[in-house]
Amino acid sequence: MSVRIWLIDYTDADLDQLESAKKISSQDTLELSTAACSEVRLQNIVRDISLRHALSQEYALPFDEWSFAKSDLGKPFLRNIGFEHLKFSVSHSAKHLAIILASGGNPLLSNVGIDVEPISRSGQAEKLKNEFLSEGELSIVNRMPEQEIANVILKHWTLKESISKAVGLGLGLPFSSITLRAVDQSQPQIISFADNNLYEPSEFHLKSYEPKPGLQLAYCIQGPYYGDEQPQTTNLNFSEVLKFQKLMPILQCA
Repeated sequence: MSVRIWLIDYTDADLDQLESAKKISSQDTLELSTAACSEVRLQNIVRDISLRHALSQEYALPFDEWSFAKSDLGKPFLRNIGFEHLKFSVSHSAKHLAIILASGGNPLLSNVGIDVEPISRSGQAEKLKNEFLSEGELSIVNRMPEQEIANVILKHWTLKESISKAVGLGLGLPFSSITLRAVDQSQPQIISFADNNLYEPSEFHLKSYEPKPGLQLAYCIQGPYYGDEQPQTTNLNFSEVLKFQKLMPILQCA
């Protein structure tokens, strides 16, 4: 199975320039870019362009031919014939976009999920620990040295977010229903779900790490994946994505 992660910094992305230049048909995008909030519109455009870029770097299909849709619960997927086994997930935070792509023609691969958060948000996550940690996790965390708690809780949050994205439920899956093994170890694992009949914990493969200073990233692969090596992470600035020649057929300078 091939797994690849892309981390794109879009701090310098200009919304006005992108909105005037973007020509992708709305029916082929992951999400319309008509939100009232300018930040959300920027996220939508950056996500669409960056995801197409990552896909076309890995697979032999032109940038403008990728077509997306969402499940009833909001899980994005590809509509392109011949790419049914290609799974992806995206996450935004702190002017960064994280993308995970997984394939290999394995029909047993259920899905993937990814989440990225700034480490500066660890204090905010700690305030919510009673809402998303299970009773077993709380009992362990509350016995930890105080200076370690916030960081460990943020790791729990990003891991559970990646799990919920993989199964396609998002926040519809109560995070407190998942119990994780201590995530300060190199290979975090799901110990149990509150509903034992919902999922098989051994089907989920998790990883948590810092892809660059100041960011915490976690990903989840649901399916028979047994690789011990961390997927290659490609770090890019969004300006590098825009310079790639495959964008030229559908982007032009304003």
